[in-house]
Amino acid sequence: KIITVPKKKSKSHMDSGNVLPSKILNKDGPTDLSTFTSAPVKALYFSAQWCGLCKELTPKLIKLYEEVNKTETQLQILFVSGDEGEADFQKYFGTMPWLAVPLDDDVVEALGENYKVANMPYLVIVDKNGKVLKDKAQNDFKDASKSNTEIFEAWKALSA
Repeated sequence: KIITVPKKKSKSHMDSGNVLPSKILNKDGPTDLSTFTSAPVKALYFSAQWCGLCKELTPKLIKLYEEVNKTETQLQILFVSGDEGEADFQKYFGTMPWLAVPLDDDVVEALGENYKVANMPYLVIVDKNGKVLKDKAQNDFKDASKSNTEIFEAWKALSA
């Protein structure tokens, strides 16, 4: 006789009615979600170390992040990893100046489903509750005539 175990629901990791994760990391370890939600502009960045297009976008995103946060935090990004293991996650997250969701399959999978992530890289601008203000924001970097300031100001206008 075969016994199947129903898949765990990820609700235990996610606040009810809130699509943002309850646990996030900074470079020193766990930090409060308000570190993310208190920034004027917030983005979720679905990416992975093995993803070629992600490796192209990440340096551009780091540059924008560092430029707009030079004097105060204007933009906060939450990295949601598609990496296969903790070592790859740590290596890739180590190159990023922002926050991350711990590499927990349930939470990462739930976030991917909620934001309808089909491909990586995927960048979504959200409000403090995780509601989408702009999806596929990674496409903003495809227009070489747009400066980082112009890209950021457009995101900021959505968040006002």
